[in-house]
Amino acid sequence: MNPASRYPHNCVVLAVDSAARSGWSLWSCGVRINSGECDPLDAEAVDGVCSAAGKYSYEALPKVLVLERPFGGTLRTVDGLGIARGAWVSAWLRAGGKKRRVVSVYPQSWRGPLGIKGKIDPLMQRPVLKSHGIDLHREPGSDEFEALLIGLWALRSPKVGAVIPKQWRAAV
Repeated sequence: MNPASRYPHNCVVLAVDSAARSGWSLWSCGVRINSGECDPLDAEAVDGVCSAAGKYSYEALPKVLVLERPFGGTLRTVDGLGIARGAWVSAWLRAGGKKRRVVSVYPQSWRGPLGIKGKIDPLMQRPVLKSHGIDLHREPGSDEFEALLIGLWALRSPKVGAVIPKQWRAAV
């Protein structure tokens, strides 16, 4: 994964591919808790996912929201991604998350450390996940797939480590 750290950070990570159909993955101390997809404009669904992150933080573990940063495309596409992103950040804050623990990441930044050069064909998504130690026993949606990979990157990311207290950061 990330050569800077062999171990995951001791924190809860909610990784989100904020698209028109947002994929999300929830992790605690390197263990995948759950993942899926939802409409980012469905406030009840997004609130539920963000609240679950709080449930697994046990009041002590820091929790971090990692969002894929909008990039490229038409103005309409970028605006749509910005609206989805805003919905996730708002739900995060309503669930008790801290704004200083929201991390943004470009696709090339999380793909590189995972050895991924671009979009993955849907037929190859399960094998790619399995090669990284995740067996869903089902086909992921393409947005959920990306959220799982964002989560894998975030578990050992120096960018995530920078927003959590030192005692919770991964050992090198």
